[in-house]
Amino acid sequence: MNDVEILHSKAMEFAQEAVAARYYHDDQKAVQAFAEAFRWEAQAAAAIAPDLGGEPSRSVLHRSAAALALECGELRQAERLVCVALTGSPPEDIAQELRKLYDRVKMLLHYEGQGVVLSDNELELRLIGQGVGAGEVASNRIMPRIDAAQTLILRTSERLRGLDFRRRGRPKKAVRDECAFVLKAQPAASFGVALRLGVPKAQTSMALGGTPDEVIDETLCCLRLFNDSADDDLRARIIVHGAPDELYFTNFVSLARELEPDGSAVDAVAFTASRDGKRNTVVLTGRPDRGIFAPPPRTRDQKHEWVTLTGELVTARKYVSPGEGLIGLRDDSGKTHDVVVEEGMRDVVRSHWEDVVTIAGFRIKGRVHLSRLEEALFTDE
Repeated sequence: MNDVEILHSKAMEFAQEAVAARYYHDDQKAVQAFAEAFRWEAQAAAAIAPDLGGEPSRSVLHRSAAALALECGELRQAERLVCVALTGSPPEDIAQELRKLYDRVKMLLHYEGQGVVLSDNELELRLIGQGVGAGEVASNRIMPRIDAAQTLILRTSERLRGLDFRRRGRPKKAVRDECAFVLKAQPAASFGVALRLGVPKAQTSMALGGTPDEVIDETLCCLRLFNDSADDDLRARIIVHGAPDELYFTNFVSLARELEPDGSAVDAVAFTASRDGKRNTVVLTGRPDRGIFAPPPRTRDQKHEWVTLTGELVTARKYVSPGEGLIGLRDDSGKTHDVVVEEGMRDVVRSHWEDVVTIAGFRIKGRVHLSRLEEALFTDE
């Protein structure tokens, strides 16, 4: 093992330690471990930087070091590392990842320069993209994301309180009071609003936990895992922190998909909170599987057909069996298909009622069991 490999191995040890600490809310340990991981990975990148022919190792190490720099809030270091990586000849797929990383760094540097002040119980949601102007955006781009963000935060608050997944009705009054949302416009630059949760931190008195700032921090942590496609880690964290079953995980992923950028009008969706004067930002850039309705890998005993349908959500019945509801999707030919929806996805289905959507899932005994749902996109928009 050469010196670069030793440095990289040491960095990965600390990175794994940081991720584990973050799962268990040991924020101080996570910060220290990420700082150590960045220190070792930056040394590995510096050692291989002069070797312009050392691809793909050269660009991979610089990309890793830049990502760790972001975790540590070292924005200028992250910017420099991405630029150094791109001065070489990285493979095209890694170059694309570096460019996306650079876009995130530029956005965060922009926020740093704005100096927007957020209180502990506020979470900023900001859209960036070609379809977003200075201080203005089409309502159909921002309102569904605000609705999804509010629902996601409410569900996170319920989970942190140790409540069973709410299958029907409104949240408990204590949750509604502490997560009563107030929208506050942010300065014009892209488009942003601040979601203020309930009352300031000093006035909260949640007996079961889940203060507004704790809810915001947990929401950001889970969004970061979702954006990194770390579904196993996300599931583990949600189950560890209050979820007795899979419903909170299914619900979180389905709502997070609603928040993702569409890649055309909206290129990025950023969430920012402030703690002790430091800004914590998660930028959703769109997972690789966004918009992909391909069937999952086929198993030996798989007998059911994977189908993709586009149409309008038109009818609903409450239950077909415990934990499942039934909706209707009417396609262009006028045929209505029965679609089974598990409880964790109902929040998203409700938000698309009477919309034209594309869905995918397995057809079992004539009914499609919903796996993916997105608003249908049309080329003439």
